[in-house]
Amino acid sequence: MRRKWLAGVGAVLLLSAMVLFVILGVDRSTEVLDQPHASLVMPPMDADVWFQGQGLPLERSLLAEGTHETSAGRIRILPYVLTGLPYKNNEETESWVEHINRRYRPDPPWQFRSGRRMGHYKCLSLSASTVRDWLHLQKGETLQSYTSMLNGDTEQGLNPKILDSLYYAQAEDDPELFPLTGEKHFDPVSGVPVPFGMRGFVRLLTDPPNGSEAADVSLPGVTYSWNPEALLPGYEAVEIFRGIVFESPLHDVTTKVAQQVRDAIDSYGILYAGIRVRFSASGGVFNRSRAGDIPLPFLTGHAVAIVGWIEQPDGLYFVYRETFGEYDETTPRGGPAYRVYPVFGFSEMYAFRRSSERAS
Repeated sequence: MRRKWLAGVGAVLLLSAMVLFVILGVDRSTEVLDQPHASLVMPPMDADVWFQGQGLPLERSLLAEGTHETSAGRIRILPYVLTGLPYKNNEETESWVEHINRRYRPDPPWQFRSGRRMGHYKCLSLSASTVRDWLHLQKGETLQSYTSMLNGDTEQGLNPKILDSLYYAQAEDDPELFPLTGEKHFDPVSGVPVPFGMRGFVRLLTDPPNGSEAADVSLPGVTYSWNPEALLPGYEAVEIFRGIVFESPLHDVTTKVAQQVRDAIDSYGILYAGIRVRFSASGGVFNRSRAGDIPLPFLTGHAVAIVGWIEQPDGLYFVYRETFGEYDETTPRGGPAYRVYPVFGFSEMYAFRRSSERAS
């Protein structure tokens, strides 16, 4: 009888905790995610900021290539990141959207959004192209220029639109590896389905299809010339992790995986990484309560390029290059160039190595 009574009390307490977890309000203000953190001292691993679905922005002036000892701990930023790796920007401008609609007459027409700057939903292709650019710099190759069809600016490196266009073409034959979002989650600017399969972009980089032109899915008559050798043939992907369920920010599994990620950065260089979707992305009660902190471990909502790490007494934090241009804070033209996140904020990560390195 006593055992049943204890079990009943436990069930009531658990249910009460779940109810309180859902209804307990939480501040979801984006201010801390839009303004740069002006110190290398990171908030503790269990701080609220790490559960808002986006990393903490970091001032670029705090970063320097190489490994450095600081009063806050050790920091390493990969070579080329600050001195050679080009910045790219997903953000649209009102004048560029008007230009696109006048010149190309896409159906549906592009839409400019005047709210918080979040970029086209093209982060996977942009970050994949950034990874490719870094690896080409590492080989001593020169990066070419192109005109961005996302904002009209002249940018350097691999045009992300090439990867996007190849992805859409592959999605017709292999929707499992190259998934696209449904009608409720179309790109808010161009109104087309959004690629969300990181492994698909990994495949495109390391095993590109044959061809020399790729058609833009949202702009009639626009094609991109490309060469498979401009991607990463001769490289193979190394899966660091994918879909791990972290029990706690301070759990042993978290610490072990964080060390594996640091080792991968030190061994291979730049990493292609996905950021977890959290329930807060659903809005409503989830956005206003602690329930929004719950991650969906097998779903990537954003892709970035990890370019370094920060080691402090309570653990490791990873510095990543964002997709909003060369800025320190959110503006009408872009967003923070660098953010930092503990490993439990990520859903999957991939490194790239030359196939010959494995053989040797």
